[in-house]
Amino acid sequence: MYRELTKVCKSLGSNIKSATSDHGKEFAHFKQIEEDNKVDFYFAHAYSPHERGTNERINRDIRGFIPKGIKFETITDEELLDITWKLNTRPRKCLNWKTPFQVFYSEYENNF
Repeated sequence: MYRELTKVCKSLGSNIKSATSDHGKEFAHFKQIEEDNKVDFYFAHAYSPHERGTNERINRDIRGFIPKGIKFETITDEELLDITWKLNTRPRKCLNWKTPFQVFYSEYENNF
C-alpha cells in the first residue's frame, strides 16, 4: 500500500494535503507516507462512518451500480471504468453543481 499511496501523492503534488483511512493493517506505514510525501494522515474512529462521510456516500453510489451480493471480483475492469466515469461526471450539490472532474482539474491546473 505504501508504494501505491506514494505514487498518488507524487502525481498530485501539492494538491493532496491529507489522507483519512480506517485502522487497516495496510496503513501500518502511515508515518513514512506522511514524512516522505508531506501529507497529514488521519484515522477515523472505529464504528464512526460519519467521520468518513464522502467515503460512505461514494460507497452508497457504487452500490447503485453493484448491488450487495455481487462479488467485486466478477466486475470487469471495463465495468469499473464505466462506473468511475459515471460517478465522476455526475454534478453534485456539495460542489455547487459541478462534477468531481471539474473541481479536481480546476484545482490541479491552478496549482501547477
